[in-house]
Amino acid sequence: MANTRKDSPEPQMPLSLHSLRCSDFDPDHNVDPKDDYKSLCQLQAENHRELVKQREGRLVDLPYDLNEIIRPPPRLPPIKTGEPRVPVRVVVTGAASDIGQALALMVARGKAFGPDRSVEIVLVDTIKKMKLLREGLVTQIGMSMLKLVAGIFCTHNMIEAFTDADSIFLCSGVVPSLGFSRTDIITINALEFKKIGKCLENVVSRRAVGDKVQVLVVSEPPNTNMHVLLRFAPSLHPSCVMGLSRVDQNRGQTCIARRLDIACDKVRRLTVWGNKSRNIFFDLSATLIEICGKEIPARHAIKDDNWIKHKLTEVVLKRQADIERRRGTTLCLPVAAAAAQHMHDWALGTPHDDWASMIVTSDGSYSIEQGLCYSFPVRVSPQGTWDIVKDLVIDEFQRENLNVGQREIQDERYIAYDELKLIVKDTKAEVVAPWSFGSGPVIPCNVLKDIERNKVRYSTAPGEKNRGSTHFGINKANTGQTSGGKDQIKKKGKKKQSKT
Repeated sequence: MANTRKDSPEPQMPLSLHSLRCSDFDPDHNVDPKDDYKSLCQLQAENHRELVKQREGRLVDLPYDLNEIIRPPPRLPPIKTGEPRVPVRVVVTGAASDIGQALALMVARGKAFGPDRSVEIVLVDTIKKMKLLREGLVTQIGMSMLKLVAGIFCTHNMIEAFTDADSIFLCSGVVPSLGFSRTDIITINALEFKKIGKCLENVVSRRAVGDKVQVLVVSEPPNTNMHVLLRFAPSLHPSCVMGLSRVDQNRGQTCIARRLDIACDKVRRLTVWGNKSRNIFFDLSATLIEICGKEIPARHAIKDDNWIKHKLTEVVLKRQADIERRRGTTLCLPVAAAAAQHMHDWALGTPHDDWASMIVTSDGSYSIEQGLCYSFPVRVSPQGTWDIVKDLVIDEFQRENLNVGQREIQDERYIAYDELKLIVKDTKAEVVAPWSFGSGPVIPCNVLKDIERNKVRYSTAPGEKNRGSTHFGINKANTGQTSGGKDQIKKKGKKKQSKT
């Protein structure tokens, strides 16, 4: 393309990152979608600096009005064999938050799907934040000239965003911060994920058989949010939904590496079990550490069983709490990096001799309740199918910690389901547990009545009886609530929701 003089007529603007599918925004831009896509593939092989230089050093203006809501266009048809692969359509909800913005940038740089796979990024947030996204994040990513970004769009309509999506990062909802208890976060985010689940059900129920989408729950608590999401999106297969526990795995590896004065990537096979909370369990029984070019078990390298069993969790939580107290909010970069690493392993697979900690739907492994969203060690094939690692030996100490995490997830699931009015209160007939996996066990009405009064915790785990008189809900020491203060917890959660 020859250079253009200033006094000559302006030639038609070449297709670039910002002018992709201009016909969706500018009716005067008449370009056939197939030719548009073919030109885009050719542009990806060119040097963007040369393109800008040929344009006389001017930045290409955005092809839409900033005061107008941008809707993502329909996905392009598959291209012929031998041409570059179709870009991955990635959706990020809560994109205006700190975590959403950091995560979108990492996806644009190829941290989630590899350095050779182009992406179409769809940013989703409330209608009040559309202008902030368009003038801020969209413009910055566009001006960065990232060669992997085939398109970037903003919308407030989740159904439009989820249509034809390949991967979805769910960062919506409130984040842990000063002034919010864990109960507040559970109840507020449960309402948000109820809405997301209904939108996903609207989209997934109309998709072709075998067409799968990868959904990663980033918002806390991911275990409870996954339960709510799967409850309101029954057409979404449980294998398509995961929760983020990689951030805790990274924090644990960092603390171990700092203690031994080695690089973080020298620690592998660290397993995170259970719930993403203060009761999270770091398991080093199968962890390997590379020292002087040789891998040895973590117990032999650290040589301190008390630190491994008790101090490690305290160190991780204390370090995180100190930083969050100074900032006044949760850490965004570690969470975004962990989400990108999780999706990278899910999309491209884990090494054959390694695994990663992921929150998945339990299949009954390690005597964890079937259907419970629990953090397990997971291996992923290059095709994206995952399996729970099932050859690990569990001793008595590990079993106790696994059960503690299971009971805590069951308690928090009950709080969320009670907020969403999913607990059946029929005293004349027997009903099925609303949190059961598939055709779950039948719970007598008197048991449901006792559950509502916080007298009995009921478990659907096979071979497990009703546990006796205990508080069904949140830790009293953390919230300051008594066993009869469930109504107070509920009102407090609603009050926080109205303020947000």
